[in-house]
Amino acid sequence: MIDGAAAQKPEGKLAHAEGHVDWFLAELVRRANEGGLSLGLTLCMGGGLVSGALIGGREYFEGFADEIASGVADPAVARKAREFFRSPAALYQPEEGRPGGAKVSSLADPLSYIHLKAARFFTASGEPIPGNHGGFWRGKLSAVDGFVLGLQTD
Repeated sequence: MIDGAAAQKPEGKLAHAEGHVDWFLAELVRRANEGGLSLGLTLCMGGGLVSGALIGGREYFEGFADEIASGVADPAVARKAREFFRSPAALYQPEEGRPGGAKVSSLADPLSYIHLKAARFFTASGEPIPGNHGGFWRGKLSAVDGFVLGLQTD
């Protein structure tokens, strides 16, 4: 069962009231941001499909930073790039004193964006986009037209 705060933004406003966000998808994102959920999702967005593993914002920024830094040859530049791209992960840290890190910082506005890893792109008919190796992806939750639990396969 979903608790009363399930579909609420940290400010207490219903997420679906702003930008027509699906309350259930927002709940999945909230749980992922709190570190308790990762699952395969296929999102319908603007006539195309995005498919990958749902992750929280913290894992997204940490992984994205590592991926960017791994492509930089100079170790000093790679370190600085990793620090820069990783810094937004702090917005998704659990607040101090909450049991099990029950809520992330409201500064992150965690229900505005959805994050996937190993994200791949497909046409509306399900054909994979060529050169589509999968990577970290971030999109506006309000831009999702629909979703399926599970990953799209070739």
